[in-house]
Amino acid sequence: MTARAAALRPVASFPLAEQIADRAEARLRVRTRFVLCAVLLAFALIGGQLVRLALKGAAEVKVTLAEPLARSWSRPDIVDRHGRLLATDVGMHSLYADPHQVLDVDEATEKLAAVLPSVDATELRKVLADRSRRFAWVARGLSPRQAQRV
Repeated sequence: MTARAAALRPVASFPLAEQIADRAEARLRVRTRFVLCAVLLAFALIGGQLVRLALKGAAEVKVTLAEPLARSWSRPDIVDRHGRLLATDVGMHSLYADPHQVLDVDEATEKLAAVLPSVDATELRKVLADRSRRFAWVARGLSPRQAQRV
């Protein structure tokens, strides 16, 4: 045996230290397997959901996606101890346009300006003529009567 090999050889064996190291290694293996199983389960759930959506018809998926938007949740009225109304939920209407879908900007501007006097016609014409945008606010906070007329 060379001097170098003798220097690298452990002087004494520590069974307790080896047991602690073995337990730590076993715990690490268990944790690794647990994390691997959790990740595989997550991917399996996501894959299952994708397969379920792929097997549905397009009309069913559209209806499913639109359901939460169609429902109307209103907050309850807030009343004092005598039952007098303090606050209530007021619905608001807003109007927007997709400039790509507006065929005649001048006609749309004239008709909207006639119904909505608070809208500046020149500004509305400029916004509707901008074909680089896909969304443009026309008016916010419309009254129910104005919303009905539009």
